[in-house]
Amino acid sequence: MQARACSGDALAKASGAATPLSLAALLKTSFDAELTVVDSGVTYKASARDLLSSGTPTTWLAGPEATEWQVAGSLTASGKVHPQLAVRFNVRAYKGLARVRVAVIVENTWTYEPSPQNVTYDATVSVGGAKVYTLTGLTHYRQARWRKVFWWGGAPEVHVAHDTSYLIASRALPSYDTTVTVSAADLAKLGFTKASPLLEWKALLVSGRMTDPGFCWIQAASYSLNVRATSSGPLYQRELRPCVPEQRLLRDRPADLQQRADGLGPRAQGG
Repeated sequence: MQARACSGDALAKASGAATPLSLAALLKTSFDAELTVVDSGVTYKASARDLLSSGTPTTWLAGPEATEWQVAGSLTASGKVHPQLAVRFNVRAYKGLARVRVAVIVENTWTYEPSPQNVTYDATVSVGGAKVYTLTGLTHYRQARWRKVFWWGGAPEVHVAHDTSYLIASRALPSYDTTVTVSAADLAKLGFTKASPLLEWKALLVSGRMTDPGFCWIQAASYSLNVRATSSGPLYQRELRPCVPEQRLLRDRPADLQQRADGLGPRAQGG
């Protein structure tokens, strides 16, 4: 009996016919990302373009739609290498080479460097010759790194709409009632001025009787309302559907917060 190729094999064959974006093509553009560090009056620099050209980049992702190269190197000042810091650039070019995503990673993580220590410095990141990020007086702790992502050619305006029904059916998420919604008007009544596309928001509501500054911190989601009388006080929880009258009651009568949180008192919550 003749074996048939599975869909994965067919996909591999189909994708193998396309040519990945090449590093040579990227270097024909004007792309560059440069990190400048000023430590004790000495200016150290590292360039993604220079490291891609002269180093040995690792290809982490390769395809006709996007290819990413990862390269690491030293920060240097007139040939002098910084004794503590190192830099990595993760450069992802997209089809057409009109946009490039670059992650800049600065490390103070040398394991066998004598006297590992914290380093305080100023840092600047430039992409395409324009300054896009600055840090002043940063204390970079030993065995630590920081990372920031930037775009050359402009960040794409993309909004990801997750298929929640599929995620619930796959059991990656609990079986939420997808008919429950919270409108912008409901959030406005609670005092929310900005809502993220996640299930959690933060709001600062004027109450006067809750804390010395007169504010009440509230965290809310479609299925729960978590309230703290102070930023460091105990957390009171109440599971509920998005019923605005109940939530408004918590806002209008903050002095009764403990009694309103299901009458259970504070739950054992950290932070």
